[in-house]
Amino acid sequence: CGAGLQGADILVEGSVGSHAGAFMRDGTMVILGDVGPNAGYGASGGTWYVVGEVHQSAPQLTESRMKESDKLRLGLLLLNSGVDANAKDFRKYVIEASTANS
Repeated sequence: CGAGLQGADILVEGSVGSHAGAFMRDGTMVILGDVGPNAGYGASGGTWYVVGEVHQSAPQLTESRMKESDKLRLGLLLLNSGVDANAKDFRKYVIEASTANS
């Protein structure tokens, strides 16, 4: 899921498997479940919002503080998608481009 993503928004009402977001360059992934191993492998940009657990992600996918602007953007994505979820239940992860090729 989200392999090679380059700027779109993806909302998954469940979990994603291994290598989700591989080689992602930009965009937003909203995951209402768990994230499998090696998430973000080879990625160099983008933001993830996750309700469940993130299992053994690539080193460049790091948890980040959720700002009010993130909660607003996420809330609008959820509302526009017709998903009954609360932004405060999510954790934010970002792709750290500086470690993407390490």
